[in-house]
Amino acid sequence: MASPYSNELAAAKKAATLAALQRSLLQSDVQSKLDKTLLRSLIMAVVSFILERELPSQPFSLVAEENSGDLRNDGAQEILDRIRHLVNDTLTT
Repeated sequence: MASPYSNELAAAKKAATLAALQRSLLQSDVQSKLDKTLLRSLIMAVVSFILERELPSQPFSLVAEENSGDLRNDGAQEILDRIRHLVNDTLTT
């Protein structure tokens, strides 16, 4: 008999697997606090995207230790562009 949460579990496993893969691929490039912020933001974006796509009828919230303020500063466009590029690469791989 299938678990009542089998869809949620499958979506969570998929999101965690993609996030772990991305983290392992990029971990060697993390050298500064900004790089860590970028990596964490990337992982949160991937997890959020997968959960939203896999469970479209279910609302959810994510809790993260990163402050989005770093991504809202005037000079953040380059970081946002890098995150967008890395997320797109992750999801199309």
